[in-house]
Amino acid sequence: WPDEGEYHAMPMLVPSDQTELTGVYNLMLDDTGGSLGQKVAVYLEGTDPSGYALQDGGSAEDGEQLFMYQLAVDGAPELEPDAFAWANGRQSWLHPAQPYELNVKISEPNGGSDLSTVEVMLASNQGSDAMSIEWAFETGECTTASTHIIIDQCTMLGANGVADPYEKDLVLNIHLQLGWNTPDLGDNRREPAILVVDRAGQEEMRNFPEHRWRFSAGLSIPEESVNLHLTRGSFLGDGARVTPLTPMELSGGLVFAETSTVPAFDCTVNILFAGQTHAVEAKDGIWSTAIDAPASSGSLPMTWEVGCLEGQGVDLTDQSTSVKWIVVDGTGPEPQEVLSPRPRAVLGGENHEVRVVVQELGGLDVDSLELVWQVEDFETGDVIRSGREPLTLEGEAIDGLRLELYGDMNLSEITNEMLIDRMEVKISIAGRDLAGNTVTGLGGDLNDPFLATWNMEWLQPKFTVAPSALTYSRLLMEEGDTTSIQLEVENIGSLQGQTGVSFETVTAEGERTLIQRTDVTAEAGALGLVAVDWQPETAGIQWVEATLDNGMVVSGPTIEVRVAEEPTFSEKVFGDVNPIIGSLTGLLLVAVVVSLLAWMRRMTVNQGARSEFDWDEYSSEFEDDDDDDDDDDFTPDNTAQVAAATVTASTESTNGNEAETDWVMGSDGYWWYHDKATNEWWYKDANGDIVKHP
Repeated sequence: WPDEGEYHAMPMLVPSDQTELTGVYNLMLDDTGGSLGQKVAVYLEGTDPSGYALQDGGSAEDGEQLFMYQLAVDGAPELEPDAFAWANGRQSWLHPAQPYELNVKISEPNGGSDLSTVEVMLASNQGSDAMSIEWAFETGECTTASTHIIIDQCTMLGANGVADPYEKDLVLNIHLQLGWNTPDLGDNRREPAILVVDRAGQEEMRNFPEHRWRFSAGLSIPEESVNLHLTRGSFLGDGARVTPLTPMELSGGLVFAETSTVPAFDCTVNILFAGQTHAVEAKDGIWSTAIDAPASSGSLPMTWEVGCLEGQGVDLTDQSTSVKWIVVDGTGPEPQEVLSPRPRAVLGGENHEVRVVVQELGGLDVDSLELVWQVEDFETGDVIRSGREPLTLEGEAIDGLRLELYGDMNLSEITNEMLIDRMEVKISIAGRDLAGNTVTGLGGDLNDPFLATWNMEWLQPKFTVAPSALTYSRLLMEEGDTTSIQLEVENIGSLQGQTGVSFETVTAEGERTLIQRTDVTAEAGALGLVAVDWQPETAGIQWVEATLDNGMVVSGPTIEVRVAEEPTFSEKVFGDVNPIIGSLTGLLLVAVVVSLLAWMRRMTVNQGARSEFDWDEYSSEFEDDDDDDDDDDFTPDNTAQVAAATVTASTESTNGNEAETDWVMGSDGYWWYHDKATNEWWYKDANGDIVKHP
């Protein structure tokens, strides 16, 4: 292939009038200096007066050239004697709808690009339809005018995959099928041929008589491939003896009769038995179907045939051997109804009497009758416990329309620990009549042997909530306040359990906010308590809803969360203390301070009076004694007693006032009461109820 550096620029002959929209530009090439086998590649470059580059002129990159050709001596194509070959070897017979692969070998000295036409004729000796397949280099595809050929794939191959334009040794690979409408010419054989034509008109044609072939659309079911399978009964020389409704299975093969080739397609096989047609699909030449014997007695033929034929298709199955005779003998005992336990009864782990009514006209084999019971897991169907108990016939008659059988079903193996899981009990009857026919299902059903099904006791928790089960620890709330939510969940079931609870805030506008999800556990028949904290995020009317996992919903009281107000001056001074109590306490402190100041002043004045007199020694001593007596009257203890009396008086006065005003209107608009003995605050809510402040 040309490299980028091997290109040489050459001018082109331009048209005389370059003002036209289109023009013919000529390039004169002289490739006489080249040698055979070399390739010449060309691409265009140029610009218009405005400087715009030429579009779609190709480039020097590999595969992007405008055009390319190879220097070579023109030679005719050649076909070898083995140019025609089936991928799977010689085919003496071809069949419809079968995939075939054909390889056609071609030798072209000038490469595949010099080929004009390759024609493969599968029936060159048939003037009406040569069944031709043509390949064209321009499209690289195969076409056919024959209505009997279906082309699945067509590829021209070289030594390393898809052939390039200069490859000399080529193989045309064709995947095809023949249609069902292809005529069967009997003993006449079709002969393939190949015609190859190059661009110069040189051609090569070769016939291949050794690959002559015949067409057959005949399918058959070989008699030796057919097998009858019985679940009960016995085989006869040309069939079988079974009881009514005996499940059977018939299987076999399917091939093209002439070659025993297995069809590559699915084909329907019809089984005719007891007035019904059973259609089954044969896949990869194998088919199998289940068939039930009829309920009535008699000798019935079972035959089979090919059911997917179309066009020239024909069933070549040997009709003389494609039959089996099935002898249906009698009817078995048929249970009619279950008398006990009653329908929809819930059974516990104890002994239960079972009574069943059976219809049998030929006579029961009483010793063979057994009650078969099994306890299954309701969800998985796994058998937990099972058993077989003998059945007893009520009375002495062994035939009749209503024969009553009874027996015990002991379920004592099922403990309370096992009843935690949901289970059910099924019963059936095993046994036969005097003719050997087994007991059927209810009403003669052979597919479902179970006569009845009962649920067993199911120990499980079951949670519910009362309408008033959700409460708050406080009802008067402002933004930022927190309250405790308590929910009582009752387990009315028969087993301890746990359930999830979701708490949500619901506003008057219907907006919901998840508070918390938690689990609560409760014993059987007991209450479970769950508490969570709730701090409303917004003001307004709202409430809390709790939702259990089982979907039950309960709502708490509706409250109005108030907007937090700026504290007043008294609230800033006294905080949470009642303003009246705070004022009285302040007055009491002021009284104490004033009393102390008065006492101190008195002491100071008395001391100054003694220092003003200058008595004689005796008089001074006398006076000093008097002064001492006076001083004793004004000791600090006496002063403290005076102050205490003052405080007591003030306190009594205050207590008197408080007795008259135990409930005080607060700045928040609610009445408040202070219990001094326990230091607790109480208030009246909007409903008039007395509520303890948290």
